[in-house]
This record gives sequence, structure tokens and C-alpha cells, in this order.
Amino acid sequence: MGAKQAMAQYDDAFEQYGEGAVALIDANTEAEFSQDWGDIDGSPEQIVIDAHGSNQALDLDSENGEYIVSTGNGKTNVSGTSGTNVSDLPTPKGNLENTTLCLNTCNSNNPSQNPMKGSKETLALGFSKTSVGTLRGSNRKANISETTGKATIPLYQALKGGVW
Repeated sequence: MGAKQAMAQYDDAFEQYGEGAVALIDANTEAEFSQDWGDIDGSPEQIVIDAHGSNQALDLDSENGEYIVSTGNGKTNVSGTSGTNVSDLPTPKGNLENTTLCLNTCNSNNPSQNPMKGSKETLALGFSKTSVGTLRGSNRKANISETTGKATIPLYQALKGGVW
């Protein structure tokens, strides 16, 4: 996601939730995402991830092979590129039992978008097993505006959270 999109999302979140609830991150690597995920503190109402992705992979930087995956085998389900398993992410510092994770990525909860590999779990199902209370994932393509940074999600499916 570009800097312009990230700043537009930050501005929207700041307006809606206030300064204490908003963090601007630029996680383009698996290590940065893992660090940011583990550093989530407090009891946020929502965590929103607007990024490119597919049914088993969160695309952090595809040109450099940076992915978070739900396959369980540490590889993307389409190209077989290595990635960090959702189940290997650190446990966030905060209490997320009442938090909704909005996973605004294409097909994050669509088991038929690409062939399911490894665990056969969608990205949304993988993230629902973290410490979040509820997860909302898209069953179709999510559109993120290049100019405003806002995500348009065609259909959400809510999953109750759990733990690995």
C-alpha cells in the first residue's frame, strides 16, 4: 500500500477514534509486521488491516517475497513463496478479547478463490485463532482507493476469535 493510502487511512481513523487509538505503521516485511502485531497494546475496539492479499496470504511486499500466510506450512498457496505463518505471530501485549479485527484484503475468507494448501484455512480463519474477539473478513475482492486510501469491502463474514 502506498504512503498516500496509509495517510488517508490514518486521517480517517484519527477522526473516528482519536489519537490514542491510531497507530500508523509501514510494515513491508514479515519481521516488521510481527513486531507491530506483538506491540499492539491496550484494549482497542478495532484493528484494521487494509492490504493486498488472497485467501491464504496477506501481501506485505510481493516483489520482495514478504507474506503472512495461513497455510501452516510457511508458504503461500499460489506460488509457494515462503511467508510467516499467522500461528507464528507473537501474542499481542494488549487485551484483544473485545477487539474486532477487520481484515480488509481480497478474498480473505473465500476458500474457493485459489486452491487451499497446507492447513486449508483461509487467512481470516487463521487470524480468528489469534487473541482477537471477532474477525471480519471479505468473501470477495476488496477495493482500496489509490486516492483516498479507503477500503470498499463487498461482503463481510464475522468469525469468533480463539487461540492457537
